[in-house]
Amino acid sequence: MNQESIHQFGVNRALFGILTEPVSMRTEGLCFVILNAGLLHRVGPFRMHVDLAREVADMGIPSFRFDLSGLGDSTMRAGDLSDEARAVVDIRETFDYLNKIKGYDRFILFGFCSGADNAHVVGKQDRRVVGAVMLDGPGYPNLQYHLYHYWVNLFKATSWKNKIKRLFKSGKPVKKWQDIYVRTFGPREQVEAEIKNMANRGIELLYIYTGGISYFNHASQFMENFPSLRVNAPDSTIHYEYYGSADHTYSNLEDRAEMFSRVLRWLQERFLRESAIKTAMKKNILMLCYYYPPLSDVGCKRSVALSKYLKKHGWNPYVLSVKNPDRFYCSVGTASPPQGVHTKYSRSIINPYRIVGRMNGLLSRLLKLFGIKYEGNYLYQLFCFPDHFWGWIPLTTLRGLGLIRKHGLDLIYVSCTPFSATLIGALLKRMTKKPLILDFRDPFATKSVFDKMTNTFAFRKKLLKNIERRVIGSADIFIVTSRETMQEYIEQYPEVQDKIFTIHNGIDAENMAIPCEKIVKYDKFTVVFTGHYIFWANLSNIFFEALAILKSTGQIDKNYFQFLFFGDSKDEICRIAESYAVEDLVTASSRIPYQDVLTVILKSHLQLLRVMKPLIPVKLLEGIPMNVPFLAPIPPGEAEEMIRKYSPSSFIITEESPQKVADAIVDAMTRYKNNEIHDNHVQEFLENFSREHLNLKLMNIIEQNLRAKGYTFEDN
Repeated sequence: MNQESIHQFGVNRALFGILTEPVSMRTEGLCFVILNAGLLHRVGPFRMHVDLAREVADMGIPSFRFDLSGLGDSTMRAGDLSDEARAVVDIRETFDYLNKIKGYDRFILFGFCSGADNAHVVGKQDRRVVGAVMLDGPGYPNLQYHLYHYWVNLFKATSWKNKIKRLFKSGKPVKKWQDIYVRTFGPREQVEAEIKNMANRGIELLYIYTGGISYFNHASQFMENFPSLRVNAPDSTIHYEYYGSADHTYSNLEDRAEMFSRVLRWLQERFLRESAIKTAMKKNILMLCYYYPPLSDVGCKRSVALSKYLKKHGWNPYVLSVKNPDRFYCSVGTASPPQGVHTKYSRSIINPYRIVGRMNGLLSRLLKLFGIKYEGNYLYQLFCFPDHFWGWIPLTTLRGLGLIRKHGLDLIYVSCTPFSATLIGALLKRMTKKPLILDFRDPFATKSVFDKMTNTFAFRKKLLKNIERRVIGSADIFIVTSRETMQEYIEQYPEVQDKIFTIHNGIDAENMAIPCEKIVKYDKFTVVFTGHYIFWANLSNIFFEALAILKSTGQIDKNYFQFLFFGDSKDEICRIAESYAVEDLVTASSRIPYQDVLTVILKSHLQLLRVMKPLIPVKLLEGIPMNVPFLAPIPPGEAEEMIRKYSPSSFIITEESPQKVADAIVDAMTRYKNNEIHDNHVQEFLENFSREHLNLKLMNIIEQNLRAKGYTFEDN
């Protein structure tokens, strides 16, 4: 037998409610809170709230029905708050009280009519809300609504009879209750965005509408009102029903029984069944990482570090990578995965980039025979979608599903790039209902990316953006590598703001093997750059223009100044140097081993830094522990702030001024000569940007956010 108790609480004990506790609790910290409907007290129309509260408790979920201030047995709250603001304060006081006396910290709201409005307002503001049932919630008459209304009434005799009566009846017409009690909703687009934001926070939402309200009259109206919402999908948190034969207050017992059944089934599916699954989470995680050893590309470093430190701190990572990577884009080395990390490989059914490239070249030659000039790789845009790694999707999805089922994996983590991996993650989440974590090393379909894709078809950009939005929407946690990237995504997709976090790329200082002994600098004053130059970034040639100024004024020459470049773009660097007549100052070479790169940097006087916003280059993160100042002609922003904080002797130029770059080089030469170069704040930097510290931060984000959704964790 359930236990019921009376409670007076809040300021001056003004609020009154009844708590119904189950004999056997099936959830921890969860409570079903029933709100007033209109001006009715807590029992609801025809004792509906009493019956529902007891049936919910019979399922093992405690329920609490109470009167808002000024209704039923609750006294009016002092002050001049609006009805909505007063309801929000009352509901939050209720949450606080239930948490204090019973430890409940997660709440499901139930309300119809104005109760649904209050549930919506509190749900979008209070993170303790994990679910809401809204009966006859927001709605907007549209074209289909009016067509249906007039079509139905066209064939109803009573409609014509009433119309004729009104034509011949004198006197003031009697108002219907719908004309006296009018509910207003916010702008449709705003309400739609608020519902989407709640869904993206993981709030389970059930909307039930009846044929007894004046603004809603057909089953598809909810989807028509809110077209961007994913409704009734297996992996969606938004569910909807329409009971056209029911009246607004469910006075018919059969209609009420049908509504109760749907609510109780929803609670069972979305909370009780999930609670059984969530308690079994043992930190077993599937990591989808295209870039992983034996690949040796820089994109491997973040995934390798995460798998290493997950294992070290009690998690059990299973990495799934690619057996036959696209060697045009990837470098295959001899490195092995971290010790103890389970690593599996699937195959790509096709690596299309080379094939498409050859087809594109053949098409170009054929069109040239007809005098048609063909520039760009348009076949790539058509056949490599969403990117040229799509061949990895089919077999990896199947292999990932097998690993999840075989090893009882609890989470899905996806390292992106490539973006194709996120589609695998989304598919696996849909099939397994496991939480999904997306980690974007680089933004994919943001404005800053599209601004550089000048020759890309507009329809491709639109499709990529739509896919990205859907994939991110399916994620439980969304990770990016800079605050500027996070801000760009929030501006583009406002609904992600409650699940997006920044985890910077970090460094493993011990893996850099920086020589302990002091290394003698080059005899010539040396500026060095290693890796990819990013020619399309801002201020691309400003450094060479500065060299030309200094050479022409006799402030530098080849006898005591040099610029060393190591990377794949050596030919382009030489061409640019020749165009500015500074080729005698520039030595461009191909890639060299990483350990040799470190030695070259240590022997140099300045590290040339290039930044493509909103990213923070790995060269910056790895350059600060080298204790060699930067020459940084970069746009203002996050990277600039980081350099100023940790590298006090670096030279930052945020204006497009070759003269200021030239002045900075001369200043650096003078400071070195006068021994005025100060050390970087290496220890402080390592404390904040070591990969272990950052990955512990990520683990904490995962645990905190999934616990907020009701998951619990057990140590392996």
